[in-house]
Amino acid sequence: MQGHFRRVDIGDMKAPPAREDFGPAPDLRWLEIADMVIDGRYQREIGPRNIRSIEAIARAFEWAKFSPVLVAPVEGGKFAVIDGQHRIHAAALCGILSVPCQSVNLATREQAAAFTAVNGNTVKITAFHIYRAALAAGEPWACGMRDCVEAAGCRAMTGATSTAQKKPGEIYCLTFIRERIARTGPEPVTWALDGLRRSDRGGAEPWLWGYAFLRPWVLALTARFDLRRGGVDLAGFVDALDIRRIEREADARIDGLRRTGGVTPPRHDLIEAALGEELDRFVNPGQAPVPPAALVVPRIAAPTVKSAPVSPAPAKEVRLTRADRAFGAALAAMKGGA
Repeated sequence: MQGHFRRVDIGDMKAPPAREDFGPAPDLRWLEIADMVIDGRYQREIGPRNIRSIEAIARAFEWAKFSPVLVAPVEGGKFAVIDGQHRIHAAALCGILSVPCQSVNLATREQAAAFTAVNGNTVKITAFHIYRAALAAGEPWACGMRDCVEAAGCRAMTGATSTAQKKPGEIYCLTFIRERIARTGPEPVTWALDGLRRSDRGGAEPWLWGYAFLRPWVLALTARFDLRRGGVDLAGFVDALDIRRIEREADARIDGLRRTGGVTPPRHDLIEAALGEELDRFVNPGQAPVPPAALVVPRIAAPTVKSAPVSPAPAKEVRLTRADRAFGAALAAMKGGA
């Protein structure tokens, strides 16, 4: 054998526990595209971005770049596409009638689980796709999140839409809601969502259900879940709250810190702190007022112009309410738990 080839060598690898059942064996064959169907319970919809990808695949179509499509037989002699719907659409655009497929006998839940496993680490797969597929597969985390949100009279959405089409009570920040349920359990999250939904503003203003407000709201409320026992009127609190003032003060605080060289905490942390303080005053009107959005942050001393550098004063201990997490990391965590 020539020097640039090597054999399959597993000598330094750790083998998994021995088992005999690896699931149904696949059947490799050519299938007519006309006999293939897309199961919308777990598959992605074909939107404008997908269409552009399909057209690009079609323009550069070559069999050497076409991997077999993963399908499962369904009723009526058809085959549900688990992985490869972009490829079969591109092939159809090229006038191709049949494509090579790997057919595996799987029930609907197993198909959805296979879709999640195959696509879960792909950048183009969103939290909506993972959630919808996990629901179809009956995965506990997805069913639990759906039940938690619906118990508040809200709905965890399975797809994105334009801002103009969003409605009150529709939850799009799935990754955040899932993370909170994992940390606090479902009841605190349901309580927070229910209080917002029952308010006049929460039932009329869709923007309150966006990530920018819903995140600090849920964090502030779940941290004060013990208030539920006192029967606090969350709906009345929301309707009496000057939310825009809180946001303006948070923005002004950040702008001021930037101008003076201070460390700027995340905006949602400032809003969360202000919401918590406002709620504490709402529950206990007699307590001493605290300036809204007051977080203790270190200040960096500015050096004097045209002088030797001035050592900054020792910073006070930082105690922000929450650390910001990148959405990409949260989506990776979502796949890890699916």
